[in-house]
Amino acid sequence: MAKLSAVYCTDRHGIIGLRGENTNYYQPINCKLDKRWFIQLTKGKTVLMGANTARALVEETSKLLPNRKNIVLTTNRALASLLEDIAVATGCDLEIWSSLEPLESYEGAEDEIVVIGGVHILNQLHDKIDTWYVTEFDCDVTTHRACYYRDSDPDPFFFPNIGWTADNFIQEGFERVAYSAFSDVDEFTNLPVTGYFVEYKLV
Repeated sequence: MAKLSAVYCTDRHGIIGLRGENTNYYQPINCKLDKRWFIQLTKGKTVLMGANTARALVEETSKLLPNRKNIVLTTNRALASLLEDIAVATGCDLEIWSSLEPLESYEGAEDEIVVIGGVHILNQLHDKIDTWYVTEFDCDVTTHRACYYRDSDPDPFFFPNIGWTADNFIQEGFERVAYSAFSDVDEFTNLPVTGYFVEYKLV
């Protein structure tokens, strides 16, 4: 099986995304430095994402991720057809998987596949991922209200197994091997945000 890594961002309590009545999915904080780090980590690689992540991506940008092979896990034929049309129109590399079974015999077994969300895929592949790239925002999105309440009734997605939780818990068996602080501005709220780009590796 190909080497698996994952990239995501979180607040200090493990919230990695919000779902509201007017949107399918969005991450709680958006900043330019985090996007730049994401590009650095994924460019030229294969990225694996679920249906909600793919849908949010094309709703926001009208395309899939360029300069990467995009693998989307979905059984929704309408979504798959839409993504295939977008891939053809924009020249993006796309594979549609209806399950994670192809991962076991993936042709690019020597390459790295970067899992970019959402939370369901992260949970399904949790035990198979040996490197986690985490943007740890030094905030609590429940009090970062201008962002948290973009919709009237947001539903937070929690993924507290890596990185920060309320108790600063780090998953057993992983070691923090890289750590870099940053300061930026949330693009949705224009509020200042600080945080850390962190790499965890299985030891």
